[in-house]
This record gives sequence, C-alpha cells and structure tokens, in this order.
Amino acid sequence: IFKSTAQGKFVTRFPAQDDAAGTNTFTDAIAVDGKGQVYAAGSEGVGIFSPDGRFIKSFLPGASPRQIAFSEKGELYILSGDKVSKYLLAEQP
Repeated sequence: IFKSTAQGKFVTRFPAQDDAAGTNTFTDAIAVDGKGQVYAAGSEGVGIFSPDGRFIKSFLPGASPRQIAFSEKGELYILSGDKVSKYLLAEQP
C-alpha cells in the first residue's frame, strides 16, 4: 500500500519495510476510518495501520475478507464470500 499527497508525491508505504509484524499480505481492499487509520483486507485477514503506516494489529473475521468499507457511523462492513458482516470496533491506540 502506498500513500501519496493529493499532488501525487510519494509519502510512505504500508507496511514499512522494516515492520516485520505487518508483512502479511493485505491486498484485496482498503478502507480508512475517521481517525485516518488504514484497514487493509486480504487472505491474511484485516490489517490495521496508523495514518503514518505503522502496523497496529490484524484480525481474521472468520473467512477471507474480499471487500471492506466504513459507514458514516464508523461501522466496519466486511464482505467474505457471500456474507456481509458489520463490526463495531473498539478504540485503537
């Protein structure tokens, strides 16, 4: 995952190359919450990254997620196969 400015200038990448905890494959979908935290979904589950690209944690929502999105209320929706699940997330650091 690459982060750039609105003008297209490279800022950083997620996960950082030296962040061994965040090296799993999160490639199928990306969503950003109201705090700017990045949620990336793929075969390894959902990875959560800080706005500056630091790996926070990951979780597996029961099946391999294919799409993710946030509602206006901050609820996380995850599509896994033919099932859509809604998650109410605890506060992240």
